[in-house]
Amino acid sequence: MNGSMIPLAISPTPEALQKAIASAFAEFLQVAPTFELKAVATQDLTMFVSGSDADAWCWLQVFRWPDDSRDELAREYMCSVDSRGSRLFCALVAYGVCVAYDSVLIDEGGFLATGQNLSARTMRGLLEAQLDN
Repeated sequence: MNGSMIPLAISPTPEALQKAIASAFAEFLQVAPTFELKAVATQDLTMFVSGSDADAWCWLQVFRWPDDSRDELAREYMCSVDSRGSRLFCALVAYGVCVAYDSVLIDEGGFLATGQNLSARTMRGLLEAQLDN
């Protein structure tokens, strides 16, 4: 599975995440995805996000980040985006979260630029280039 991370200062509600992601899809004139909350053994937020294509899907999980592993901004939570599906779909999902929560994408999953930390502004430019093709 390909996965990337987004550091967060707060733990967003499922509704807030859905709104943020839907807004990103609207910004790029893409059909809004569907959302399904999943129950997991922990109290972390886990959501399945899917699009209209068979390979347009990802898992989104928000969890408390251990004190000794926090990023340089000491963000308390982390949002992971994981998928074996469309990287472009995952990048749009991640972009929505980054914009709404003023964060960066730690792109370990190679959604847009493998191994780089991408600001929402940089992500927007990369997404525009890919969606114009």
